[in-house]
Amino acid sequence: MENIIKGRKFYTFFLLVILILGGVLRFIKLDANDLWFDEGISTLVAFDRPAFFPNLITNFSPFFYYLVLDIWTKNFGDTVIVFRSLSAICGTLNIFLMYKVGSINFDKKVGLISSFILALSPFHIWYSQEATRYSFSISIILLTIYFFSLILKENKNVFWVFFTFIIFISWITDYLSFFVILSLALFLLLTKYKFLLRKMFVSFLIVVILYFIFFGKYLIGAIFFLRKTGTWADVPTFYSVIATFDNFNLGYNASYLYYIIIALLFVALFFLHIFKSIKRNKREELLWPLLVLIPIEAIFILSKISASLYVNRVFIIFSPFYYLTIAIVLGSLRASYRGTILVSYAILVTLTLYNYYINYMPLEYIDYVHHVGVLVKKPIKPIVKYIEEHYNKDDIIAHSCDKSIATSRYYLRNTFVKHYNFNFVPYLGDSNSYWKKAKVEYGIIRKLAKDTDSEPIHINLAEKEEEEKAKNLIALNGRIWLISSCWGLEGVLDNNSIAVREWMNRNFKRVDERWIYGILISLYERK
Repeated sequence: MENIIKGRKFYTFFLLVILILGGVLRFIKLDANDLWFDEGISTLVAFDRPAFFPNLITNFSPFFYYLVLDIWTKNFGDTVIVFRSLSAICGTLNIFLMYKVGSINFDKKVGLISSFILALSPFHIWYSQEATRYSFSISIILLTIYFFSLILKENKNVFWVFFTFIIFISWITDYLSFFVILSLALFLLLTKYKFLLRKMFVSFLIVVILYFIFFGKYLIGAIFFLRKTGTWADVPTFYSVIATFDNFNLGYNASYLYYIIIALLFVALFFLHIFKSIKRNKREELLWPLLVLIPIEAIFILSKISASLYVNRVFIIFSPFYYLTIAIVLGSLRASYRGTILVSYAILVTLTLYNYYINYMPLEYIDYVHHVGVLVKKPIKPIVKYIEEHYNKDDIIAHSCDKSIATSRYYLRNTFVKHYNFNFVPYLGDSNSYWKKAKVEYGIIRKLAKDTDSEPIHINLAEKEEEEKAKNLIALNGRIWLISSCWGLEGVLDNNSIAVREWMNRNFKRVDERWIYGILISLYERK
C-alpha cells in the first residue's frame, strides 16, 4: 500500500511539473506578435454577425469555436491576450487530457510520456498562442477519445450519451473530426469490439440528423463553394506527408537537420509500434496509428482527385495519437534508452522554440511545403498607429490585398473608420485562379446572406458601376488611405495591388506614401 501511495505521488508530482512547464510555454510572450490574417478572421467572425455566415462558408470552418470566442471576449475583454488566452488555456488542458487518455488505455507511465511530448511540442505551442480553432478542436477530440475509451472499459449508456454529445460538438467545431469517427468505426470492425458497432451507428446517426437539421446549411454551403472555387492549397505529394510528420515532431521553426534527427527517433518508433502490433496480433493497439494515418491518407487521396484540403496544420487534431503511439513504445524500453530519447527530444525542442520565440523560421524562403499557409508573424500595429496619427474624421481605408483587412479592422475598431476592399478581379490570377473565383463567389454569398453593407465593402474596379462607386467615395469623404502589400509582406506588391494603385494614381492625387514593415501606405485626395 505504501508503495502504491508513493507511486501515485510520483506521477502526480511529475504531471504537475509537465502541466506548469507546458502552461508557461503557452502563455509566455502571448501578445508579443500582432494578430495575423487567420486571427483577424477569428475576430471578424466573432464580432461581426452579418459576416458570420459568409466567412464560415468560405473558410470551410464550423461555427462553434467562434461562438465560444465571442462569449469569451464579451466576458473578459477584446485585447490580443484575451483572444489568444482561450487557445492557451485549451493547449494547457490538452496536456492533462493527453495524460488521461494515455493512462486509461495503458498506464500512468505512458500517460506521462505522451503528455510530456505534447507539452513541449512546438507545433502545439504555436497554435496555443493563436486565436484560431486548433487548440480548442484538440480538446474536443481528446474528450471524444476519452469517452470512447471509457466505453471500451465499461459499456455503459451514460458514456454513450456523453460520447454522442462530444461527437456533435466536434462536428460543429472541426469538419475533419469526421475522420476520427471513421477511424473508430474501422477499429471496432477489426477488433473484438464488433458488438459495439450497432451503438456506434446509432450514435453517429443521431449526430448526423441533429447536425443537418440545425447547421447543415453551413456544410452544404462550404461544399458548394469548394466545388466552384477549389482551394488555395497545392496538390500534395509524398514530400507533403513527410513535412506533416516533421511538423508533428518540431513544428515550423526547425531546420532540416533537426527534422532529420527527430524523424530517425520518433517516426521510427511510430512505425515500430505498428509492426509489433501486427506481428503480435494485437489489433486493439492499432487504434492510435489508425487515428493518425486514416485522416492523412484520406485527405491526401481526396486532395488528389478533388479540391486540395491538404494543409499541414489541419492534421494537428490527430497529432496527440501520434505522440501516444510513440509513448507506448518508449514506455516499453529500458529506462536508459527512454531517457536518452526524451532528453534528445527536449534538446531539439529547446533549439526549435528559441527560433519560435525570436520569430525565426529557417525554411521560410526555401521550403514552403514545411509551412504551407504559415508565415512568420509581422507587425501590423505600426501601420495602424501611423494612420491613427494622421487620419481625419471622414477618411476611409481601402485594402488591395486581403492580408491586411481583418487585422487592420481589429486594431482600428475604436476609430469608426470605414474599410473597403478594392480589387481588379482580372488581376487576381488566370481564369482557373482560386483567388479570382473565390472573390466572385464570396460576393454572391454575401448578397445571399444580405450582407452587402458590412465591412469590408468589396468593390471590383473592373466593373464600370463599381468603379463609379469608388470615385464617389472620395467625392463624399475627401480622402482615401490605400493599404497595399503582397501576402508575405515582403516589401513588394501583388498584381492586384499594382493595378489598384495605378487606378488610384490616374483618378486621384497622391499626397503621402511610405513603406512600413513591408506594407505600402498611400494617402489620396481629390485632384
